[in-house]
Amino acid sequence: MAHQVIIAPDFETSQMQQLPTDWRPGVRVSVVTIKAFPLGAASVVIAVLLVGLIACSGVVGTINGAGMTGLIFGGVIAAVLAVCYAALVLAIELLLPEVETVVDWTQNTIVHRRNRSQETFPLDQLTELRITPLPEPNQNSVELQLVVGDRSIPLLTTDRCESTEQACRLVAVAGRHLATVTHTRLVAPPEIPLNDMTRDARAWSDGYVSTGATAVAMMRMAENAGNSDEAERHRREAMDYFDIANRIDPDNPAPLLKLGELSGDADAGKRAVEQALAADPDSPDALIQLAKIQDRDGDTDLAKQNYDRAVSIDRCVETLQARALFFQIHDRFDEAVNDFDDAMERVSDDDERASLLDMRSDCYRDWFHSSDDRRHLERAIKDARKTVSLHPDHSRNLASLLIDAEEYTEAIAILDDQIMNEEEDSYVFGLLGRAFLQQGIDMDSAIFHLTRAIEIEEAAPPTSTPQWRDIQRRSLSYLYTLRSEAHNSNEDVEASRRDMEMARELNPP
Repeated sequence: MAHQVIIAPDFETSQMQQLPTDWRPGVRVSVVTIKAFPLGAASVVIAVLLVGLIACSGVVGTINGAGMTGLIFGGVIAAVLAVCYAALVLAIELLLPEVETVVDWTQNTIVHRRNRSQETFPLDQLTELRITPLPEPNQNSVELQLVVGDRSIPLLTTDRCESTEQACRLVAVAGRHLATVTHTRLVAPPEIPLNDMTRDARAWSDGYVSTGATAVAMMRMAENAGNSDEAERHRREAMDYFDIANRIDPDNPAPLLKLGELSGDADAGKRAVEQALAADPDSPDALIQLAKIQDRDGDTDLAKQNYDRAVSIDRCVETLQARALFFQIHDRFDEAVNDFDDAMERVSDDDERASLLDMRSDCYRDWFHSSDDRRHLERAIKDARKTVSLHPDHSRNLASLLIDAEEYTEAIAILDDQIMNEEEDSYVFGLLGRAFLQQGIDMDSAIFHLTRAIEIEEAAPPTSTPQWRDIQRRSLSYLYTLRSEAHNSNEDVEASRRDMEMARELNPP
């Protein structure tokens, strides 16, 4: 028997073959399908075997000088076997049930199908979710049931696990998930061992926050790709998870902060931060979010105080990094570098180290542009080289710094290698065009690569948010400006004028 098993946040799936199922309201969810026999695959196997039997009979008959007799004999045997198989399939269809249970959020119903019959129950008549072990011979298998009135409807059945305890823990997580969404109690016999995730409200709430954070990452990816509909779907999905996390544990500040961030309303975001601080006045995340709001509103001194307080409560990579970025924005580069250095001593893996090195390199670059002190550019390049040694995909940042340092040959080699080995990227083509332009030797190559960058940028779908649309527009304007300079160096005055007009149209002075 084959079963679909639900994956809930932080649901341990290493022991089982499972398919994801989405519990969120607003999504029609086919929860569990139990098929008695894999008829499609079995039919293909039987057909191949019968054809092989006929062929073998013909070959044997030919060897014995009676090929036609052999084929007729093989065909008769194959026909008898086919009739037997058809009878077996009919018996399976009649005697072994195919069961499906569907929670239809759009109709607010529970639909239970068994073979060709169907029953429908109002979702608001659901009284409890029940975990129960299955009787023998289904050893180490348990079932999650929906209790509607006096009916118990099978919802989720585990495959045979190594132990009843493991099976119970699997359905307990999924059961707690659905119980939270439907505001229904989850019940189980005393001998059913539940894990920490189902007992501890904060751990369970944090599980939803983690799942919501994944949805936010998917939303950002969709925004960058210009897919506004998909981005909005992921935003609503993330808010569903954060809302459930907040209902599970109202004293957990994390979901409140995430809901505030996703609301798109500055006042709503501020209220969410205030609620999070009311729930936990010593939450570093809430203090950092409050500091960001204060900095945005011009209260730099208050923002600095809250960044300092967050660091004093939890001197970790996240709080130090947040304060370092605050210092960097306000041109307090020495303090920013000190925080990046402190955070670097606390990183636990190469991914974190590469990310911090990249940010510190960016800080040194800003310091160089602010002071024109080449020592800061050299430090930025040194950090960028270390980053590339950990993650080669950061090499474009190194190439950009090498262009600033007028080390064009190495920068061009790095960017050429990226174009040869990766998909086309307008940023890489733009950097390569800028390198040729500033090198001042091969204007044709500069124009070619800048033209390709413009073509890629103009072919990209428009992004869904005004902020990203503004970034796209200014980026395209910059590319036209660079190509205008290249045309001018090539003494093509008319082409240079057209590009400069386009640049000004995209980003008026």
